[in-house]
Amino acid sequence: MNERSTRAIAYAQAGIAVIPTCSPLHHESFGAGHLRGCRSVGKQALFPWKQFATTPPSHELLEQWWSKKPYANIAGLTGRVSGVVTLDQDGKKGRDSLRRFRIPRTPTVESHRGLRYLFAAPSDPLRSRISILPGVDIQAEGAYGLLPPSIHKSGSVYAWVTPLTAGCAPCPEWLLELTCEFPSPSKGVQPYTDLLRGVLEGHRNSAATRLAGHLIAKGLSLDETLEFLRAWNLRNAPPLPESELVQTCRSIGRRESHSRRRDHLSLYATEYINVLSHSAVALYESLRAVEQHRGYAPGSRLFVSYRELAGASGYSLGTISAALRSLYSHGLIEWKRGVPGAHSSTASEIRLVLPMASVRFP
Repeated sequence: MNERSTRAIAYAQAGIAVIPTCSPLHHESFGAGHLRGCRSVGKQALFPWKQFATTPPSHELLEQWWSKKPYANIAGLTGRVSGVVTLDQDGKKGRDSLRRFRIPRTPTVESHRGLRYLFAAPSDPLRSRISILPGVDIQAEGAYGLLPPSIHKSGSVYAWVTPLTAGCAPCPEWLLELTCEFPSPSKGVQPYTDLLRGVLEGHRNSAATRLAGHLIAKGLSLDETLEFLRAWNLRNAPPLPESELVQTCRSIGRRESHSRRRDHLSLYATEYINVLSHSAVALYESLRAVEQHRGYAPGSRLFVSYRELAGASGYSLGTISAALRSLYSHGLIEWKRGVPGAHSSTASEIRLVLPMASVRFP
């Protein structure tokens, strides 16, 4: 076996189905027929591959492919066949689009102009989406992406930033939100009465999202909505895992809450609403609540820990840190971390720069 076939089999043993694509290295060796039909040097599959989108190739077949084409790149199939979906960040546009989201530690590949994050595929299949955000693609069912040590046509080599052995993190809630589609009734959306009878695998996440959004918009609390969805979930074939049902309900609950908050922003705060993330807005409110609860005058110094802020806002510690950086970068707070006199090493000294009445987030 050569180096590429060894790596391909290692990926297969890790559960990722792989196929060979052409490579800019000795591209002419892939034959005249390939050269005539190649539309993307380094990424073009060497043969029709859709049959492997559901059944991974055997190790013997992998050895055979790379023994014939030892310079071929290695492409990992995404979706249920490999149990992974990828979030592809391309260039500055991609970095800017993802800046407001928290990306958990997960296997990550450095590509020619960006990063490719590998996440565990949810139980319901996701559809691949190109440019779901500027410079951001999602590769899921029926797609593939290059893996190390593949070579880009520019000559750069794909490399692991976070190794595959780190284990794929679950798809973040915000990523699942981005993939949810809300077609209008004019496009033939399934009526709610039909959804209530239960749905099949492949439609459960989108149905749960629609139902949760509908119920919360009607005034039900998050707990009431979740109990309703649990009863509805028993009618699905098979039922959605409890963790995904809870994740969906909480995600939609936060989104509806942020939507209502943003709908009522004062005109004075309009200049900030287009640049602040949902979590930054919520954290600003939490800081004001802490200021009021402690009876401090507006603009006083607050010694507060990340965990205290997490309890007040409902966000994770990583999200708290990102939101504080956002508020600080836009001049809404003064922020010193780990200052003397703080109650713990994770405490910060924070001061709201603008008076409380100046930015009204009701």
